[in-house]
Amino acid sequence: MVAFGAGSAPGREPAARPDLTQRAPPRPAGDRDPLAGPDQVERRRRNAILVRGDEVLEHRWRRLCVWPERRWVHAVRLRTAGMWVANVHGGGAIRDAHRAATAVLAWAGDRPAVLGGDFNIRRLALEGFEAAGGQGVDLVFVRGLATAGEPRVLDRGHLSDHAPVAVTIRSAPAPGSPATPSP
Repeated sequence: MVAFGAGSAPGREPAARPDLTQRAPPRPAGDRDPLAGPDQVERRRRNAILVRGDEVLEHRWRRLCVWPERRWVHAVRLRTAGMWVANVHGGGAIRDAHRAATAVLAWAGDRPAVLGGDFNIRRLALEGFEAAGGQGVDLVFVRGLATAGEPRVLDRGHLSDHAPVAVTIRSAPAPGSPATPSP
């Protein structure tokens, strides 16, 4: 399951790396976070990619814009899953959404990829990705993967004004192969 939501607090789940996606660049792996208290985390608005049961092999990020606010996309490559998982907090400009998608496709190469987050855009299509689910401006896209079941909207709790969207994904059948085995 892949879950995306704004405002995740460090320490609640094993986090691959909590990164600032709004006003400051993501921190390199292993850097100590000077914002230790939960009140400070909420004030700075963090987005995180949470990983459980896999190892992060690589982390990349790209600044999407600097005005009116700095916006970032960041992604991790997972060892066992063999895919890239990316998170974005966009400013509402279609240009930023396309920049995020282009960056993730370049990082992923021929590997599957998931791109999700708060795009601040409704009714979005991204070249190279298929829509996997979402609610309002919180969207999830996949490349080389398929959804298994319906997307779910989870309880948002107190950390964000957005509810996390959970999408269960599976490997997509190879091109030209049947989606289900023949009897």
